This record gives sequence, C-alpha cells and structure tokens, in this order.
Amino acid sequence: MAANSEGANFSCSQYGLFSAGLIDICNQLRQLGVSSEVKLPTLVTAGNQSSGKSSVVEAIAGIPLPRASGTCTRCPTEVRMRKKPPALSESDTGWLCRIKLKKEYDSQGVKLPEVPPEENFRKITRKEDITTGVAEAQAELLGSDGLEFTCNTVVLELEGEEVDLTIVDLPGIIQFHPKGQPYVDMIKAMVKKNIEQQHVIMVLTITAMDDLENQAIKLLSNTVDPEGHRTIGVITKPDNIPDGDHDKWVTLANNQNPRQTLSLGYYFVKNPGQAQLDEGITFDEARERELHFFAHDPIWSASNPSRLGTFKL
Repeated sequence: MAANSEGANFSCSQYGLFSAGLIDICNQLRQLGVSSEVKLPTLVTAGNQSSGKSSVVEAIAGIPLPRASGTCTRCPTEVRMRKKPPALSESDTGWLCRIKLKKEYDSQGVKLPEVPPEENFRKITRKEDITTGVAEAQAELLGSDGLEFTCNTVVLELEGEEVDLTIVDLPGIIQFHPKGQPYVDMIKAMVKKNIEQQHVIMVLTITAMDDLENQAIKLLSNTVDPEGHRTIGVITKPDNIPDGDHDKWVTLANNQNPRQTLSLGYYFVKNPGQAQLDEGITFDEARERELHFFAHDPIWSASNPSRLGTFKL
C-alpha cells in the first residue's frame, strides 16, 4: 500500500483507470453535498490511542500529520489521494492539497438531518505545510465550545499522487476521559460505524508494547469482521518488544496463530519516535532507518521479510 512504482503501475491498469473516473464522480457529488450510494474501497486505520495509527497513515500516504508530543487524533481525517495532477493555475509543483471540512454531526455526535456541502478551508502546495493546516482545520471543527473530540471530518484532497486511494484515520479508542464517559462512548461508536461498512478494508493498528488480546480494537474488529476477511493487521513499535516476548509476534508475522489468523495477514512497521520527530527526520530518512532495523535486528532479520516494513505494506 505504500506509495511506490508498483502503485504507479497499478494506477495505469484498466481497473486503476476505471476507479479514477469513479472517484472523480464521487468527489463531484461530495462537493454538491450529495451522499453517493457508490461505496468505493477505503482503508480505515483503527486502533487504541497511541497505537501509531497516524504514523501508519503518514507512511502510506507520504504526508506529515500532527504528531507532536501530547497530541492525539481528535477527529476523523480522510485522505483522498488522486493521481490526476492539479491545474497549473492552482499549483506549479504538480502537487496540491485541498483541506476541507465535512460537518455531518452536531456536538453530541448525532447526524444532522441535512448535511451541508463540504467546506473549503485551505489550499496547500507544499507537503511540509500540511501538519499546520490539518491542526488548524481540526481546531476549527472542535470550535470554541471546549470539545475534546468530534465526529466531523478533516478532508485532505491530494492531487498529483502516485495512486488513487482513500485512507481514513480515526481517533484512537480510549477507556477513560477526565470529562466523562460520553467521549469514550462517542469514539467507540465512531470507530465501529466506520469499520463495520463492508466496502472498508480495516487497517488494524496494534502496538507491540501490549498483548494483542488486551487491545480493545481487536475485540471490536472481531465483532464486525469475525472471519478476518477484510482486515489487515499492522503491528507498530516492534523495537519496544520486551526480551523474551518476540516468539509470539514472529508467529503473528507468519500468520500462524490459529486464534488470530487474518486473510490479509499482518505487517510490522517501525516509524519514528517522538525524539526523531523533534529532530526533523524526513520521510526518506525514516524509511531508511526502518529498513536498517529489520535488516540488522537479530530477531527480525531472520523473519519473513515480505511482512516487514512500510514498503511491503
């Protein structure tokens, strides 16, 4: 799924060209405020809070999202990647990001009786400006009412990408919030609503710092996809696995745990930590360090290479 030359070849295939046209039609309907009945395949990243979901979206889409220390995803972020380049009048770089606000819910998470058209928020022509743009769009949706989370969505329409693909990054599941149970329930309901749709491929994001069985998102995913036919497991933070605990994770990488088998299997990725982000690590540097880790770690270098790293994902 990561952007590479294979993705570019796929986008030129008959299916890729057909889907590109279909996406254009759906985007035009969205701009008019019309909900399309056409359900396009969509990747939805879901996991517990601090599981590394946004890092996975960054790695797949190749764009920076807000991940400063102490922050979290407070509303859904929908990334619509389009191969079609922008008009020269809008961008002379061959790449463009339109940030939009999709306001479908009230402050309590109740669907509005009439959904307005998506609202244009900002236009960006440099990828390094996306983080600030997304943070400001998120703040706009949260408003001045002191909301901690919202079901409304920040939309990123990217033109000039290598593939036509839609990815949704959801707030992480939480077990407690100091402002009360309603936020806990809102997030769980939001995640369930998104992942239970049959056209969705669930990117089940699991941190290797805790047992798989203990993570709430795995229990929730089992209820909506009990056979594991449309779920991809992505394990993050493999460098933090305690000594002596690697065997169960290696078994998972090989999809050989009979109780946790997924049709699409599991992938392991290593994304930058907060210290590296603070140092300004680039996307290319992050991928190089990831490749070095899996190639030289004594455990992972002897494991199934087809399941290790963002480029394999």
